[in-house]
Amino acid sequence: MARRLRLHRPRSLRSKVFAVVIAVTVAPLLAVLALHGLEVVGGRLSSGTSSVSALGIAEFVRQGASPAQLARAVERTARERNELIAVLDPEGGTLASADHWIRHSWQSVAADLVYGPNRQQAQLAWERTRGPLFEREEVQRARRQGQSSDCTFLSTGNLYVCSSILRVPTPQGPVVVFAQRGSRAALQTLYGKRLQLLKLTLFGLLLGLPLAFWLTKRIVVPIESLHDQMLTRARLALPKQGSRLGRRDELEDLAQAFETVMTALEERSAANEVFLTNLAHEFKNPVAAIQAAAERLQDTRPAEDPARLTRLGEALGASSRRLEALLAELLELSRAEAGLPREPRERMDLRAHLQGLVLALKLDPRYPELTLDTRLGTEPLFLEAVPTRMEAAFRNLLENAASFAGAQGRVELEARAEGASVIVRVQDNGPGISPEHLPRMFERFFTTRGPARGTGLGLALVRAVVEAHGGRIQVSTSVGAGATFTVTLPRAGA
Repeated sequence: MARRLRLHRPRSLRSKVFAVVIAVTVAPLLAVLALHGLEVVGGRLSSGTSSVSALGIAEFVRQGASPAQLARAVERTARERNELIAVLDPEGGTLASADHWIRHSWQSVAADLVYGPNRQQAQLAWERTRGPLFEREEVQRARRQGQSSDCTFLSTGNLYVCSSILRVPTPQGPVVVFAQRGSRAALQTLYGKRLQLLKLTLFGLLLGLPLAFWLTKRIVVPIESLHDQMLTRARLALPKQGSRLGRRDELEDLAQAFETVMTALEERSAANEVFLTNLAHEFKNPVAAIQAAAERLQDTRPAEDPARLTRLGEALGASSRRLEALLAELLELSRAEAGLPREPRERMDLRAHLQGLVLALKLDPRYPELTLDTRLGTEPLFLEAVPTRMEAAFRNLLENAASFAGAQGRVELEARAEGASVIVRVQDNGPGISPEHLPRMFERFFTTRGPARGTGLGLALVRAVVEAHGGRIQVSTSVGAGATFTVTLPRAGA
């Protein structure tokens, strides 16, 4: 499987590198050819539009429209279609005309920014070289043949200029209808140099393919090396060592990221080894007690020593209860560290649950003279949580604080909303935590109270539950001045 992964993915990346290089090199030529086709279509549309305009005005002339009606029709058509339209009498005089082909508008300004040279100046310069309408070659050809259509490319303005001219017989003599419009053609000049572009594309490919080989060597080969290092390290379970590529770039950063992940996995594996060692130690004492009690029961006759039987029974019961409690805490811790995946969340008021825990602690016979100072406010503190788990975690925190505060100690509990978070602070006035013990407070099986008063799983379970709900827990202390645990949880609906 490892061999298959090593071969397949880099080959896919190689093909993508070559495809990108070829596409970037060939794309300009393909774009010029494709867009030139669109511009040719646009030029034909311009020719067709001018023909439609000429036919429409010619129909007005045939119907014998009055000069005013003809002028209105010419003005309306030229304005709607951005054209130059003129109707000329047999002697070359103008019966009606309107010029909306050369005009300054926001569309023309935008087109100038995109396409290059100023369209209006190019149109005016070209018109000055053409002379009067009646004397132009296409107009005279239409007078002789009945109609004429022509399209010209103006390289100075990147324009297709198309005109349509019709001869319309009237009682006063043949009248000429002239319609002209233009469309942008930014790539026409480039299209004329398509052979040179082809040569440039081939030259780019000659340079691009070696570049693709160089890129695959710089990118794919280091990834293969990193891939092999990770698989070898995972397969052989090598001790902690750096995964290096010997370079300073993003791939080295990727190697460092893999190294961070592998280090975290190794640390978790080491923590699990310590956990199993501690677990075996915790099981050893009650199991040994059960075994010893069982052996003594075999050697004891009920009638001879009933008191001894009672003591052995009590030892068996205490050891079995310790094992049961330890197993229950381990199962809870395992589920919490997995994120409580199969336990549904619901909206809960943390303030109400904390009030219940405070009342229960005040009634606890183990702390008859404990002083509880609470600041819970009056507003609900809503969370999306597993209520039983969250309540157990804070019960553990409060009982932990009460046990360290002592019989006549003091415990402070504060809960408040702060932005999108709920902050809960539990403080006691006990002896505090030694600096060397502070980093280990949330480790499994770590306790400073001895095995008779705890298993060392309580605070680890609290942290696991808090983190399973997207929160965090912190501890601060001063020797002789107690400890403070601060829990931050995401607020529901915030």
